[in-house]
Formats: sequence, structure tokens, C-alpha cells
Amino acid sequence: MENKNKQYEIPTGTRLEAEKAKNTAQDEKFFQNLEANVDEIENEAAGGAKIEETLEQRATGEEKYGVASDGVKKPLISEDDARELLRSETARANQRVQSISAKNRKTLVSIIVVAIVLCLAGLGFVLMMSSKHDDKGVNKPVEPGVSEEEKKDPEEKPDLSEEPKNELIEVTIDDPEVQELYRNLRHIGQAYSSTLDFYTDEGVRKGNVSKTMMLDIALGNSAEKGDKCKTEHYIESGSESFEVGEVFGCRRGDEAREMIQEIFGKEIKLEDGDTTGDYCGAWKYDSASDEFYSPNLGCGGSCLYALGRELKGAERDSEHLYIYETVYGGTCQTLNHVNGDLIAEMELDENGVMIKGVDPADYEDQLDQFKWTFTKNAEGNYVFTGLEKVER
Repeated sequence: MENKNKQYEIPTGTRLEAEKAKNTAQDEKFFQNLEANVDEIENEAAGGAKIEETLEQRATGEEKYGVASDGVKKPLISEDDARELLRSETARANQRVQSISAKNRKTLVSIIVVAIVLCLAGLGFVLMMSSKHDDKGVNKPVEPGVSEEEKKDPEEKPDLSEEPKNELIEVTIDDPEVQELYRNLRHIGQAYSSTLDFYTDEGVRKGNVSKTMMLDIALGNSAEKGDKCKTEHYIESGSESFEVGEVFGCRRGDEAREMIQEIFGKEIKLEDGDTTGDYCGAWKYDSASDEFYSPNLGCGGSCLYALGRELKGAERDSEHLYIYETVYGGTCQTLNHVNGDLIAEMELDENGVMIKGVDPADYEDQLDQFKWTFTKNAEGNYVFTGLEKVER
């Protein structure tokens, strides 16, 4: 028994050498395995660095873009793809750790953890930068046909669902356009004219002025004495004949047409015998010479009925100009509404001597007020389109 045990005994020095040799062999195997996996370890680290680089490029807008079917540029790697790539690389690293012996695992794990930490750092950096860029509207996909201006906050965009408001703007009565329009209408309401009932005419209210009134208004803007007549115009008075052109002159037909076009925006055709009205001093048209002449020798009378008018204000919007005026009728003895109703009359004593006259300013709150409407035509000029009484 003793001999049997002895054949297995190893001197102490020899045993130490054997143990040392055994440990050396294990160490060499470990380093061989470690060396064999160097490429894989380096690939793991390189993969983590690649992920970080790709994600950083995406966050800073420096990555290359691909083009989708809708023509919109998009990143080659999305945030979801980055997370998936990180999960797959982590799983592969765990498999490598499990395949290495416990003795050598600690060293290898330290190396792989470094790669994973790099990946995590890159992902965190990307998420942070993506949030900041999204807040600033950077790298957001743009819908086809939609501009960046339209992508702004709705509060910053104009509301196109409603038409712009047609805002009224006050205009001074000294405005050149107001003065010109009102000057063209100055003949309305004169004692010798066909326009004494202009403000009560239903057609006028709708913008439909009769040909007679339009001619009277247009020719009322001519000079007191007309141009030299193209032909002689005679009228008979008793047994005598008078050439009236020498006294009053004539008004040109083209002048009447042009003024009617300017004031009312209408083209008219003049016919022989057309007149400005049935009153003393009215004008009559002669088609042969295309001119108007006066078939009267003269008119007389005093304290005649006429209309008084006063320009009060004006407004405009994008398409219209509105003129406001006060209008009243009367003679030197009475004050009337435009329809003839009496407002006041002068006071006389028993001898017919005036005690108190009629001053329209004393009855301002009773006078009629009207609103004229002028509308822009295709040429951009204002023409008369309506008249209405302003109710107090």
C-alpha cells in the first residue's frame, strides 16, 4: 500500500513546475481566444462608433438624404432604426460574453461595455439634438406643394377664409376727387333747369337718370356763352326773325356726350330735337351741325324757386366714393323740403314790410340730407350709381 502511494507522489519542486506549466497553458489559451476575438471586439467598438457618427450627422443635419417616391428627401437612418441597431449590437455583445470563460469574462466585458456606452451616448445626443431641431422647425419633412411660410404657426398666418373687410374711410370735402365730382353736378336744382325734382325722382334713386336730365346736367357745366355756332339758328318772334347763335352761342354735341360719359358712365346717341328740358333757356339739339342752340330770346323773373345745396362730407371704400350733402328748396320768401313741403316763411307786418327773413341755418335740423354713391368703372373712374335720403 505504501509503495502504491509512493508511485503517485511528486516531489515538491516538480509539482510546482507542473502547476506553473498548467497555468501557463491556460493563460496562453486565454490570450489565444482573446486574440482570436480581437477583430470581433474591434468590430463591436467600430459599430458603436459608426452608430454614434451616423446619429450625430442626422442630428446636425449633415447626413446624406435619400429620395422617397413622393420626391421628399428623408434621412437614410431614422431614430427607430438607430434604437433597433443598438439593441441588436447589445445582444451580440451579450452572446460573446456568455461564450467566454468566467475567468476571462471580466476583461472582455469591460471592452464591450465601452462600445455600448459609446452607442448610448450617441443615441442620447441625437435625441437631445432632434428635440431642439424639431422645436426650431429644422429637418422637418415638408409636404409636397406646401411652402415653409404655410407651415408657420396658424396664429402667424393671415386668415384667408374671410374676404378683407370693405372699410369706410373718411375723406375731407377738399379732396380733389370729391370737388371734381361735386362740381360736375353744380347745375342741379337751378331755377331754369329740368332738375328741380331730381331728389324726388325714383329713377335717380336707382342711378337711372333720364336723358333730358343728363343733358341738362352735362351742358350746365359749359361756359355761360357757348362756342361759336357752326351754322346759323333763327327763331321767329312776332314778325321778326332772330339769329340766336349770335346771342347765346352753341354747345357742342361731343361735349355733351363726353360729359355724360364722365359723370354717369353711359354712352348716348343724340337725335335731332333732343332738349335739356321744357323751360326758358333750355338747349335744343341740331343733328346737322352736331350742336345745341337756345331757341329762346331770354328769360325774366325774380325770387324764383330753386334748390339750395351744401356739401357736408365724404367717405370712400375700395370701390365707392360717397358724398353727403344738405338740400332744401324755396324762394326768397319761403324755405321748403325738396318735395315742396313748407318748413318756414318770412314774417311780414300789416304793411307788407318784412319783420324776419328765412335763414336756412336756423332750421338746419329740419333740412333734408342725401347720400350720393359713385362707383369705380372698368377704367377706374368714379361714376354716379345712386342717391338716397339719409333718415335722421
